[in-house]
Amino acid sequence: MQTIQFKVLNTDTQETNVQMQTENTEAGNKAQNTQNTEVSGVESTEESAGTKKKTTVSTGQTGVTDAESARWVAGLQLKKCAYEQVSAITEKIKDMLDPTSGMTDAQKSSYDRKVMNKVYSGKKLSAEEMRYIKIHYPALYPYVERVQIQRQALEERIKHCHSKEEVQDVYSEAMFHISDDDPAKQMLYAAYDDVLKEFKKTSDYQELPETKEDAEKKKQTKKVSSAEPADETDDIQEDWKNAFLSESTGVSVGTTHTDNHLRQATNPAV
Repeated sequence: MQTIQFKVLNTDTQETNVQMQTENTEAGNKAQNTQNTEVSGVESTEESAGTKKKTTVSTGQTGVTDAESARWVAGLQLKKCAYEQVSAITEKIKDMLDPTSGMTDAQKSSYDRKVMNKVYSGKKLSAEEMRYIKIHYPALYPYVERVQIQRQALEERIKHCHSKEEVQDVYSEAMFHISDDDPAKQMLYAAYDDVLKEFKKTSDYQELPETKEDAEKKKQTKKVSSAEPADETDDIQEDWKNAFLSESTGVSVGTTHTDNHLRQATNPAV
């Protein structure tokens, strides 16, 4: 009887121990969950605080309030409106300056071909044609402008040459100074060729002596021929004076003029 009772007690003890372990386990789990919840809450709070901190820092870096942001947006809108107005005015001015304004598409195409042919063949361009290039070919315009300036400079140099040989020398020198690296070299070659070709058609070129030596001889001859002739006015007056005296006094007075009827004086009394 005692043994059985012991076992029962032992069983009760085991059940009691198991129950105690179970309660301890549940209590431990609850404590762990509570701790985890508290830690998680702390982390969430810290994370939220960090987000707020970051937001605050980020906002602090820009330093832009709602009012300032509104003013900034309004300023951008005003600038946009001003830009659009300036663009509209610019387009109107371009239309006024554009030689092709009011032309049909076919006429515009024809005008464009004519101008570009003149550009690449080195011809002299008018102010209207230069304006057209500036409007429709802004990237090409600086090169065309420089070519036209250098073309004019060569024209002026050739006009002051004194012989055909000198004209050729000036032309050759200009061609020699065109750099191979010059983006506009082909236009310059064409322009210089055209200057020489057009000048050879003029009467000024045709009248030039062939060589520099001939030009020097012509210069010396011109100096001699341009010398002032002797003034015979005084001699003529002296002749008339002598003739009058001869007729009045009967005395022959010498004359200085070459006219025969004044060479001898006649005494009317004899």
